[in-house]
Amino acid sequence: VLGVLIISPIALCLMWKSIPVWQTRIPLVPVLLTMFLAVIVTIYAYVSIQEKEKLESLLEQKSLAMSSAIKLHISNYKEALYSIKSLFEYTPNIDPEEFEVFNNKIKIRQPGIHAMSYQPLVKAHERQSYEDRVHKVYSDKFQITERDGTGNFKRASEREEYTPITL
Repeated sequence: VLGVLIISPIALCLMWKSIPVWQTRIPLVPVLLTMFLAVIVTIYAYVSIQEKEKLESLLEQKSLAMSSAIKLHISNYKEALYSIKSLFEYTPNIDPEEFEVFNNKIKIRQPGIHAMSYQPLVKAHERQSYEDRVHKVYSDKFQITERDGTGNFKRASEREEYTPITL
């Protein structure tokens, strides 16, 4: 479209330059074309700036909405963690079934949480008393284990600290 609007007047001037009426019009064509192009470029620049501002505003709105949603999820997950902390502070000898019921209620309210476990930090000098205490509470023979080279469980080797999955 722009090509037709620019080339047509030039072509007409060249075709009809010998006609006396056109001889007076020919000097005006470059001036009018320059003004026309200036208007078109100005409109294009204005529309481009408006479109860019609109897209930036939309991006900002979506970013804020996503940021708020992420903050809310993180806050909810932190609350779930604090509730587990409170559970173990006030019920240190909770059995696996009670812990599972508690976990299921949290997982229903927080669909982003798929699994939870209790993994205390046990220092090397606390290992035996920890294993005895867990054995007493759950009545199963409990020991801190690790996998060997073939993937089978064995008693964990000596180290400074352990994080056994207890529940």
